[in-house]
Amino acid sequence: MFGNERARHLGFTDAVVNNASGDAVLLPDGSGRPFAFGSWVPIAARGAAVEPQLRERIKKVWKTDLFLSSTEKSRFAAATIKSNWHQLEDGNGLRVAIVPQALDLPAGYQRWESLHLVALPDPDGFMGLFNDAYEAVAEAILTVGRHDRAPYYYKPSAKAQKIQAQLEKYGKVKVVDILDALNEAAQQNLITVDRKLMSVEAPTWLNINEKRTPIIAPRPSFEKLD
Repeated sequence: MFGNERARHLGFTDAVVNNASGDAVLLPDGSGRPFAFGSWVPIAARGAAVEPQLRERIKKVWKTDLFLSSTEKSRFAAATIKSNWHQLEDGNGLRVAIVPQALDLPAGYQRWESLHLVALPDPDGFMGLFNDAYEAVAEAILTVGRHDRAPYYYKPSAKAQKIQAQLEKYGKVKVVDILDALNEAAQQNLITVDRKLMSVEAPTWLNINEKRTPIIAPRPSFEKLD
């Protein structure tokens, strides 16, 4: 579902429910019957405002970032995803937490509060690279937009500063040009969908012989005039 604040506007929630099997269930912690996936997920997707409408065992399921399911798409578990494991929050209905490893969190599995915590290995320092790229873009925006630079901003690395310099060269480019460039880079037209009607051989009973077809029409009637 990837975040209530985005999913509710983009139809992700409906897509998740429709993609699940008709008998799919949501499996929170604790004892008791599972919850009908298609009945409760649309309610939870409305966010914190509907928390009072949720059963006690799934009070916090609206915080779900991702639903994990079986291959048959019949049993679902709610997961929360954070880039910084210190920002994790548990709650009734959430079962799994997924984070990248950190200096104070080795890769692997462990229990954290009420969650099954999975720390994914990060041998190439992806999060460091992500943060470096983020700061490069932020610095470019500050320069082009002539904003005041806050003292707490992280300084990009030397490699990221080269990217920052390239971005600043295109400070006057239009937003639509940036979107076109991103679409081209994403190769969205790499696969095309072609829709057309296929001709079929009609059955014999559907063929109409114009010469033998009787003309069916109501018989006219007239009223005698005085």
